[in-house]
Amino acid sequence: MINTKKELIKFLAWTRNGTAFCTTWLLILIVLTSPLSQSDMLSKAFIGELILWTMGGAIIFSAVFTRLFIRKLTFTPRLTLFMLIFSMYECAFFYSAGIFGTKGSIGEWGIFVLTVLVLYLICIIIYNISSRKQCIEYADALLKYQQKRRNENE
Repeated sequence: MINTKKELIKFLAWTRNGTAFCTTWLLILIVLTSPLSQSDMLSKAFIGELILWTMGGAIIFSAVFTRLFIRKLTFTPRLTLFMLIFSMYECAFFYSAGIFGTKGSIGEWGIFVLTVLVLYLICIIIYNISSRKQCIEYADALLKYQQKRRNENE
């Protein structure tokens, strides 16, 4: 049985941490790039909107990867669900922030979709490599334990 209170605390902590981390990095990037683009994007309204958008992204991440709302999915389906939901959310943010000023061309959407797919594949590859290593470690530990039990019983 899943401890709902524990999962709620994890959800809220991940949302808080994700919002703080993403907002900080986005503000750092904006401060570093604003002299290059010669734009003055930092205003109270923009920072407020940025915090709300990053909080939404953090809520999506926390909702998908904690077991508060989705209890039985493994990592790969969770990652797939996250990438689908977050990609749509990210598009809404890009339109809201004016990054996507128009509906975009096929090439622009192709670059966006390709970027999302490449990041998704990288995540899946890393997960599969780490899973294999973990599987080997568990199998070795189990064999050692079984050998130890045999030696004790003899």
